[in-house]
Amino acid sequence: MYIVDKLLYTVYNAAVVSASDYRDDRENRGGLARIDQSVLADRVYKTLRAAILSGEFEPGERLVESQIADQIGVSRAPVRTAISRLDSEGLVDLFPRRGSYVTALIKQDIWEVYTLRASLERLAFKLVPERTKREEILALHQIIEEMEECVTREDQAGLSDLEWGLHEEIVRLAKHERLLSVWMSLSGQIQLLSRRVIEEEYSDLSPIPQRHKFLLDRLLNGSEEERSGAIEEHINSVAERILARFRG
Repeated sequence: MYIVDKLLYTVYNAAVVSASDYRDDRENRGGLARIDQSVLADRVYKTLRAAILSGEFEPGERLVESQIADQIGVSRAPVRTAISRLDSEGLVDLFPRRGSYVTALIKQDIWEVYTLRASLERLAFKLVPERTKREEILALHQIIEEMEECVTREDQAGLSDLEWGLHEEIVRLAKHERLLSVWMSLSGQIQLLSRRVIEEEYSDLSPIPQRHKFLLDRLLNGSEEERSGAIEEHINSVAERILARFRG
């Protein structure tokens, strides 16, 4: 019921926005306003994505468009659009004539995600000091401070989101569009796995901001070799924690 209630709340807000847009457009143009369906589809997408990342929808669970649409009172079109976006992020698997399922990552998938991620972020750690002002890197400490606040509140989900966001910002600072595009294509699975690590592997959350402080220090002050070694060790250590569960 939680996910249904959350989706209903989301759709209600979208309807309020659409009604407001309708009134504004009608007043401005004196005719019928076109409702922006992309707004509704985006809200459905964000809610379904959050549900997958939080575990409300379990790996391997089928996502039935008609049931979701009926439950939240919308047509199947925005649900279909949302599921298609989630498929492009690697969070949903679409099978012809079989339907849509929440992606269930296996050991090989995890190995591929983390080895590719390590290569991408190693390149980012090489490029950022060469292509970015020092002040822009220093500004990332604000994210570390927010991570520390999450530790104080014992907010695992918030900490995971900030951790993922910090890595995204570093990749963006490399100013390499193709690098960013490939990294973003992995972002859904990276975020899913990061949440798993934080929720299942850390009884004490305080080391997580400290590990990222060390990364920023290397990014600011380390040699190219030191930067490369720091990010590679950081990512590989996380991969080892997850992969260890598949050996047992």
